[in-house]
Amino acid sequence: MLKYKYTVMFSVIFAVSMVIVLKYGRIYSGPEVFLPGYKPGVPPSEIEDPTIKALVKVERLFGDHLNLTILLKNPNTFFEATSLRKLKELEEKLRNIDGVENVLSVVDVPRFEGFSVKNYVEDGKLVKDVLKDPNTSTFITKDGRYALIYCALSAKRPSREVVAQIRKILKDYEELSPMMLGEPIIDQELFSELTRQTSVYPPLIFSFILIVFLFQTRSLKGSLLSLIIPVMASITIMAIHFSLGNFLNILTAMTISYLMIIGSAYGLHFYNGVQFYENVEIAAKRKFIPIMFSMLTTVAGFTSFIFLDIRAFKELGILVSSGLALVFVMVFTFMRETVSVSSKKPRSLGVVYLGGKFAKAILFFMIVITLVSPFILRNIEIGTTGLNYFRKSSEIREAYGILSKEFHFREPVYLVLEKEKPFTALDNKKLAEIMKNIEKIEGVSKVSFPVDIPIPLMRILVKNQPFLRFFIKGKALRMIINLTPEGVAKAEEIKEDISKILAKYEYNYTIAGTIFVWVKINSEILSSQIKSLFIALLLIFAIVL
Repeated sequence: MLKYKYTVMFSVIFAVSMVIVLKYGRIYSGPEVFLPGYKPGVPPSEIEDPTIKALVKVERLFGDHLNLTILLKNPNTFFEATSLRKLKELEEKLRNIDGVENVLSVVDVPRFEGFSVKNYVEDGKLVKDVLKDPNTSTFITKDGRYALIYCALSAKRPSREVVAQIRKILKDYEELSPMMLGEPIIDQELFSELTRQTSVYPPLIFSFILIVFLFQTRSLKGSLLSLIIPVMASITIMAIHFSLGNFLNILTAMTISYLMIIGSAYGLHFYNGVQFYENVEIAAKRKFIPIMFSMLTTVAGFTSFIFLDIRAFKELGILVSSGLALVFVMVFTFMRETVSVSSKKPRSLGVVYLGGKFAKAILFFMIVITLVSPFILRNIEIGTTGLNYFRKSSEIREAYGILSKEFHFREPVYLVLEKEKPFTALDNKKLAEIMKNIEKIEGVSKVSFPVDIPIPLMRILVKNQPFLRFFIKGKALRMIINLTPEGVAKAEEIKEDISKILAKYEYNYTIAGTIFVWVKINSEILSSQIKSLFIALLLIFAIVL
């Protein structure tokens, strides 16, 4: 029994860890994990970041937690009575979903005639004048083939439940080729991707490495031991991670894959050493130092993440570093007890040493690349949004492509205006000026706000007009600023230009949008990568010296 004490010990730890992972394991796909100040379990509203605070303020003022867009494609046109009836029917079903705060489409756009407000529907059809109203351009294309429905979701119900119910309803309208866009959809797709990273990809990676190891070692036992050890280490580290109240996120979900790819090499080297020396104890002595230094240099790279401000990187660094250290310990305890000399010798992969001059040339090249890489990294254009995680052929990328091509915008941002005194009809003229100036900014496709309706009248009508509820609430007004794909790439510049325009007005303003969160995330990731590079170099030199 004592001969296999480490095997028994690690097997028990693995069994307990599996129970903990299955019971407490959780996945979180929100992008705010990349923001400094994020903590697992803490609502995003409590993150001390101005881009998050701006979104939280919009939610507090207008009540919509998240916004979702449904893109509809009609083989004919939505100007026809039958198609329009289908659209109105769908909109009504969406409005009745618990968790949907507001629903807007072209049929909700009001038109001001005298002292009355009507919509653009007459005799069950859209009147042609609908295209003359600038507020309708974000709801229907000029040819009437594409239409958008906006859904504002409240925070009282999980968005995934609401999205699932919407998907179910949309199945009855397949003739309109419905596609969903927005942060709730990106979040759900990212959640699915994280699930695949933890449940689908690891078995595939395991199988691929097993085939390669089998070819090289010619031993099923040796190959399995080399792979099972990093898997056991992954589950053990994950169990500790979940026990501390943490989640898996976009980065840490890759821990299992990292440990299998990197850690399995330690077991493979040890197994090959056993077969070369034909003695387990001699192999353990001869391979201990080389494998330890291989582990330490790799751990140094991941340990550098611990010194960064972004928690997602910190967690990845801790998980992978501690996981590799555990793999190393298990190789020289657990594997040492269970491995044996095989009659079939491992195959040589034919690695040839090309000489000292070649080695020195490679070393010189790597030193040069290392020295210039921080300066190269600073010039890399960062353009990551939630959309960049998906294949170009994915439905969500296709939907955003149609949005850009047919509606000439990619991403909405919100401009909230407030002032100490109540808004009056005189403010309408100022608002029109602001809208006109913002639309002149390169990268802005359209600014939406019902500026033709006097604000005092708007306050009276808001109770019965879902369209107006989206733009006015209490003492606050909201404009929708639609950015083109080019505008998304320079969102921060556009934000500064808007601030310059508003500087000459007496309004207090807030500019909010998820795109600004992604801009902040990209900036943090880039600076963190450069910082981690220098720390990793220092740690590796400290190990080598």
